[in-house]
Amino acid sequence: MKREDKVRQMIAQEAARLMYEEGINEYRDAKRKAAKHFGPEKVLSLGSHLPSNADIHEELQRLIGIYEEKVLPERLLRMRILALRYMELLEPFSPYLVGSVLGGAVTERSDIDLHLFAESTENVLSFSKLKKKTRTDNAL
Repeated sequence: MKREDKVRQMIAQEAARLMYEEGINEYRDAKRKAAKHFGPEKVLSLGSHLPSNADIHEELQRLIGIYEEKVLPERLLRMRILALRYMELLEPFSPYLVGSVLGGAVTERSDIDLHLFAESTENVLSFSKLKKKTRTDNAL
């Protein structure tokens, strides 16, 4: 294995550990923090030694499989059902599930990431306010 590949693999393992143990949510942040352990940040941030998100995701799935093998299927099912409810609620904005819930590498700190498609953020905010008002009115 080339030295660059070995460094890339070690950074991927460290980034996955940081995401798993410290709850870092973004691959970019985990890469940067992990890279600091292996040399000057400017050299490593050029990208030649940085692992892909897929490399980190693979390592993260491995860690979750080792430490949470028994709870993962139930947690993943629960989060995907909740994601489906949100997607049904946000149907006017053609929601698209992305991230850890889609990929299956979820921990107790994972969140549900949805991409929405709207003409403006104001449309989503207005929709959200309308839904809150409707729930409040129905509760009375």
